[in-house]
Amino acid sequence: MNLARLALLVWCLLSSAYALLCHNPLSWPQMEAGFLPHWGNLFLRGHLAWFLLVAAAAAAFLPRGKRTGFAACGAVGALLLFLHPWAALQSDPRSLAAAFLAWLPLLLWEGLLLVSPEKPVSWEADLPPEEGARVLPALLASALVSCTVFSSVSLLRFGAPDGPAAAALALAWSLQVHAALAVLAFAVWNFVRSLLGWTAAAPRTEAAVCAAGLWLVLALVVERLVLHSMSIHGAPALLYGAVSAAAVAAAVAGWARSQAQRAASPIRSGLDFFTAPLRGLSGRSTAAAALALGLAAALLTAVCAALDWNYLFRTLLAMLTWAGFAGLFFAGATGRPVLRGPAARMRPGTAPTQELREAHGPAVWAAGLLAAAWFAIAVAVLAAPSLALRGQALPRVLDRHADFEPSFRAARQLFSSRRDNASLFAYLKRHTNLPRDTALRPEDMRLSDRPGPGGAHPPHLFLFVVDSLRPDYLGAYAPGAGFTPALDAFAAESVVFRRAFTAYGGTGLAEPSLWSGSLLPHMHFPSPFAPFDNLERLLKMDGYRRWISMGVILKALLEPLPGDRSLDAGAVGDYKFCRTLRELEARLPELGQEPVFVYTQPEDLHISIMNREGRVAYRNDPRFPGRYPPYAERVQAMDACFGRFLAKLKASGRYEDSVVILTADHGDSLGENGFWGHAFALRPEILRIPLIVRLPAALRAGLRWDAEAPSYLIDLVPTLYALLGHGGLRQDRLFGRPLFWKSGDPPPGPRPPQLVASSYGPVYGLLTDGGKRLFVADAVDHSTRCFDVDPPPLGRQIPCAARAEAADGLWLRTVVGELARRFGYER
Repeated sequence: MNLARLALLVWCLLSSAYALLCHNPLSWPQMEAGFLPHWGNLFLRGHLAWFLLVAAAAAAFLPRGKRTGFAACGAVGALLLFLHPWAALQSDPRSLAAAFLAWLPLLLWEGLLLVSPEKPVSWEADLPPEEGARVLPALLASALVSCTVFSSVSLLRFGAPDGPAAAALALAWSLQVHAALAVLAFAVWNFVRSLLGWTAAAPRTEAAVCAAGLWLVLALVVERLVLHSMSIHGAPALLYGAVSAAAVAAAVAGWARSQAQRAASPIRSGLDFFTAPLRGLSGRSTAAAALALGLAAALLTAVCAALDWNYLFRTLLAMLTWAGFAGLFFAGATGRPVLRGPAARMRPGTAPTQELREAHGPAVWAAGLLAAAWFAIAVAVLAAPSLALRGQALPRVLDRHADFEPSFRAARQLFSSRRDNASLFAYLKRHTNLPRDTALRPEDMRLSDRPGPGGAHPPHLFLFVVDSLRPDYLGAYAPGAGFTPALDAFAAESVVFRRAFTAYGGTGLAEPSLWSGSLLPHMHFPSPFAPFDNLERLLKMDGYRRWISMGVILKALLEPLPGDRSLDAGAVGDYKFCRTLRELEARLPELGQEPVFVYTQPEDLHISIMNREGRVAYRNDPRFPGRYPPYAERVQAMDACFGRFLAKLKASGRYEDSVVILTADHGDSLGENGFWGHAFALRPEILRIPLIVRLPAALRAGLRWDAEAPSYLIDLVPTLYALLGHGGLRQDRLFGRPLFWKSGDPPPGPRPPQLVASSYGPVYGLLTDGGKRLFVADAVDHSTRCFDVDPPPLGRQIPCAARAEAADGLWLRTVVGELARRFGYER
């Protein structure tokens, strides 16, 4: 029965998760393109067959009188899945409804089992008064052992980036937070239990209350952690959290009930009921199970780090680990006395003996860890006075530790206040991930309508936007990166903008903003896009033919034009730089007088692509010292292909008739601070991009530029307008500006603070002080952070001054509000 329960739970969970991903406008294009793990695509292709198989297995365990009803409901569900396949879900309200409906089979099955049990559970008449002596040690041991496991993983993988003293202080602080969390949980449990002691059938009632508590905790986790990470808020999030938590809590309670029905002795309490599957474990079995759980948690932490979604998976893993250890330590209490000697030989039944017999081994572990924590605090503070509790360095140390250690991050969030900057965070959430059907009534967002000078033959334009390329992996930006000779040679004859940034930390908005040359509403994707598409307008005015890799995003944005020729026509996303360059090499003889615009966005370096295809290089590969070898190895291969392409472009005689630009849509975090990817964070390494512009000698003559001034991806389209002779460009803080100007013209003035944002969630920031300081307002975590962007690529986190934080928050609200007003979607 429990295998059928597990199979049904997994089917419902995967089906509902897929429907939520389809509902999310960010992830739906990836679902539509089939960007799933191999097992995910297998599940989706056989979705109906899996449902029939699982439903048949579940029905076999129902009483005879209930099978007919369940089978009828299953037939209706199968018909619906046949008429409306899961793979056909779109980013609309129907996919959200499907996410709810996916839980119904499990809820129905568990409900039928509950109303017609095979065998009643045997209960004790009263709650055992001494159970608190088992609960508190179990909770303390669970929290503190979990802290030790995850901290050990952090230290083994990342060492002590802030030094041994800071690591000791952070670990000690983490132990105290975990201990406080355990004591708080015990206090809540003890208060509720004292109320239940006045009721009849207290153990049965306590089990029901425990089930309700489990449902409430699961609902909060789903609503606050999972759905907020997907930018689903309000009533839909609350309702989905309640439904999904009810299904999972029912499955857990059903599993416990099936074990309690077979128990040899009556169930004494609600906690005994939920730990019934673990009853009877010996001391050695408990230790072995705890060791296995710790090793599994450590392994999964390392494995899922590169696959994580804004710490979501690791946070859920930490919470599951807490629960697993607590259950093991509570159920594994054997009743053996802890002390030896005369105290252990006291007459059975006396209070001291009873207390000793209930004291259980985890209490000793908890006391030892607490003592070690206080000792570590003393050593750390004495060794590093600058890290004393009154100093400003402590918050930064704890923030860094939370980046590496998921259990501390989860525990700390439970104690953190969500009232600070609550108004700003609520405002940012309202303006993030706008629904696809949001009606936009924009003002005129054209950069310029002035025609070019005419007469001259426009140059060919090659725009290579390498997804997730970091500048510190190119020798032109980092002399220690000696594995990109072709790109370095290209940079030597080009203009290298050394302080270049993207305005959006993800492709979903970075690519549309590149084409518009401006900031955009936070939606995937603004439709119709033509009123904002300043790059396409330029190409039409100057008569360019387009050779473009039409990825998922561009297919949704661009209108087809006569003379278009696709690149990578046979590929479904997942564009490879070398393959695209080989196709371009074959087309070079076609370059003539009619100008051609070439655009491709290779995805070799995207973290999801590397995870799916596997990593070849070893972590400590000596070819790439100080860098992430799997990433560096791919950069090296792309460099060789780019060098061959440039050689053939020069041999064709078209190199001096071409503008060649190499850049990225965003950077990436490669685990340096415990964070991977770019989906929900704003950090210096995510915002920094390479920007290398090679101009023909005739076009470059008489131009000036400032390679050390901050430049942005949204500056590229205004730059192309200016280079091709289109004047009268818009000048305001929503638009980019040209990176080159004529020798006789005055240089542009200092840039105002630049709004930056995550493409995928309500995380916004400001780059100020000439791109040297970054302020981040994270409405997912309800936190603010400040960074000194130098030295590249990671910069360093610094304390946020209260006055500067308030001013930056006000500026954020002002710019986001201006976007809403200019695009006509005020919320």
